[in-house]
Amino acid sequence: QVALGANSPFLLGKALWHETRIPLFEQATDTRPDELKNQGVRPRVWFGERWITSIFDLFEENVRYFPGLLPETCPEDPMEVLADGRAPSLRELRLHNGTVWRWNRPVYDVVDGVPHLRVENRVLPAGPTVVDLIANAMFFYGAQRALVNEDRPLWTQMSFQAAEENMYAAAKHGLTAQLYWPGIGWIPPDELVLR
Repeated sequence: QVALGANSPFLLGKALWHETRIPLFEQATDTRPDELKNQGVRPRVWFGERWITSIFDLFEENVRYFPGLLPETCPEDPMEVLADGRAPSLRELRLHNGTVWRWNRPVYDVVDGVPHLRVENRVLPAGPTVVDLIANAMFFYGAQRALVNEDRPLWTQMSFQAAEENMYAAAKHGLTAQLYWPGIGWIPPDELVLR
């Protein structure tokens, strides 16, 4: 997906990665001093470190690894709201979650009184045209559908580190990247898509 949709190879007149916005955003938002980096404190723009079994793992990691940036207290008692048969707003969680920029970000929200959970794919580029945007989204949803229908889940066949390396190789090299795929080995993105 990253290799196919890559469309930001330039910054300030310099040719950089095929999808430069990924390392640019990571570097621009990383305010950790070297001491914290050396201690293993995670950056707020983050790919992750392991496969998850539930969207709740992502929320739990966000709260565990990242302190709140903006204090907000809401008088709402979520347990009382649930006891009344309504969906809690969880404003503190939503605010905090908005300060962690994962490439696949968990979202809890309430719309017209109906709660929902979703995972936002933040790697998809916004353009350069509407046609590109729609094509990238269609490919993403088609790939998701194909992966869901597989006999064996992807995370049982490929290490999380390989997935992370694939994303960065695709961002850096675009269609000339070499990606690892289970059962195939190393392959360029265009051939992987055709397979």
